[in-house]
Amino acid sequence: MNTIFLFLLFLISIITKFIFSNFISFITINGNSMFPTLKHKDKILVKKSKTYNPNDLIVIKLDHILIIKRIIGISGDQIALKHNLVYKNNILLSEPYIYSQKTLGSNSYKTIDENCYFVMGDNRNYSLDSRDKTIGQIHGSQIIGKVFFKI
Repeated sequence: MNTIFLFLLFLISIITKFIFSNFISFITINGNSMFPTLKHKDKILVKKSKTYNPNDLIVIKLDHILIIKRIIGISGDQIALKHNLVYKNNILLSEPYIYSQKTLGSNSYKTIDENCYFVMGDNRNYSLDSRDKTIGQIHGSQIIGKVFFKI
């Protein structure tokens, strides 16, 4: 009886390790760029995916750091910042999730390249995101996965 229990415990731990190392990541939020949706020190689960859509919260690897942002535009979309508001394909976005209703940035238009994404934080005035030239459009290869659960 004891041997079977230990074997099952061992098997469960191996399967769990396999799942978490290949399909799911556990991440602690560092910073408030996604406030109010995610707060500093919140814990999230992230799953790898083959497809990403507007409004998905994704984890991105930039150099040696991970950042979490919301997808605003996908390949082929045109994103415009006009008068502190965000337009996608000439339609004003309804963004009830953002902290401040003003999105700072120069009045500009961008068409999203193939296999790329335009991302922004929900706390727009305190988010380093695709509006900044140092970040720019995010290539699909930089995406770790999408947030699917907040603990």
